[in-house]
Amino acid sequence: MAKFFGSHIVLVAFLLVNACATTPRDEQSAALHMQIGAGHLENGNYPAALKELQIAAKLDPNNAEIQNNLALAYFVRERHLKAEEHLKRALEIDPKFTEAKNNLARTYHDTGQYDACISMAAEVVKDLTYSTPEKGYLHKGMCLLEKGKYAEAKADFLEALKISSSMCTAQFYIGQIFYRQNKFDVAAEGFDRALKMCQNKYPAAHYFSALARLHSGHKEEAIIRLEEVTKIYPESDITKKAAQLLKAVSTQ
Repeated sequence: MAKFFGSHIVLVAFLLVNACATTPRDEQSAALHMQIGAGHLENGNYPAALKELQIAAKLDPNNAEIQNNLALAYFVRERHLKAEEHLKRALEIDPKFTEAKNNLARTYHDTGQYDACISMAAEVVKDLTYSTPEKGYLHKGMCLLEKGKYAEAKADFLEALKISSSMCTAQFYIGQIFYRQNKFDVAAEGFDRALKMCQNKYPAAHYFSALARLHSGHKEEAIIRLEEVTKIYPESDITKKAAQLLKAVSTQ
């Protein structure tokens, strides 16, 4: 009887393990759902992307790329803790997954974990096989900026621009350094340069260009910039701020 009972336990354990195992068919189906989800992400259909990537992760829970994409779907919905959870899971599966490290660095930035961000971004830029190291320098610089380490931050932004001369985000943050140092004329030039690099499609740069001009006493130029923000980016979150500021400045 004892022998039979022991065999029964082994059989149950075997069935449980195999029930949880990912089959080749599951992997193929998961890959398809991930591809569809990534397409939805790229097109801005975030609810559909999240749904597809959740299915993919359920089918193939040990796929680091799926975990990374699922994290991005949570990130764009501003569910940063869920994004962090899945990025860490991706790195548990594949500790050398530099794209996940880069995304985790950005997530740390957006949740105020600046030291963790700097450390993670430093790992990103050390990977000589990573095809877009400028993103690592950008995120490292962003977190150094928040810690008030302006010289180090600027060095990272310049390094990002050295690798990718069209990276207008890095140029924008150089403008932010001067803005936070109350060097408003130089800051305005930096924001304008970022705008030009992004072909005048950068709401934050446009808005801060107006703010810098306002602080430096160039009211009329600031008003022109604020009017441009409200006209060019009607759907942007920053447009409401620009409209309110424009109303306040115009009545002074």
